[in-house]
Amino acid sequence: VGGLAMEMYARHDLPLALLVQYADGRFDIAEVVGSNRFFAWEDSDWKVVERRVHQVRVAGSLHHVEEAQLRGPRGNFVAWSWYQVGTLRTVSDYRAKIQQGLAALGMAETGTWRVLLVTPAGNGSLDPGAHMQDFLSAHGEILYEALRAAAPGKQP
Repeated sequence: VGGLAMEMYARHDLPLALLVQYADGRFDIAEVVGSNRFFAWEDSDWKVVERRVHQVRVAGSLHHVEEAQLRGPRGNFVAWSWYQVGTLRTVSDYRAKIQQGLAALGMAETGTWRVLLVTPAGNGSLDPGAHMQDFLSAHGEILYEALRAAAPGKQP
């Protein structure tokens, strides 16, 4: 993936990183979809020790996120991730690829991003899932709308 934007937030002294991956055209083979092995390269010190999909609430609606428990040289972390392809939000590589194909045919909105929220685990102060849910409750709707508005070639 050629593009990566990152912002750091903190609440109750617990940091949270927001990362957005996107294809920026620098690499011909760069793919946003399928980048779900972001933390688990074979030669990486980071390992995914558990993975599951669950629902979170954003602006009154339920959405799926993939949760990964990560272990690495800088400690343990929890990451939530999903794809946004046009207006579709999904954790499925297959569904994201199908949506990209529809967009290429002019049958759906374009623009593909992978969104990750990452926060430390096991600090005892605040549950990482609750911390990320608080962030999405406060900022999730505007995040979704900003990505949708940034989509190149938006359909009317």
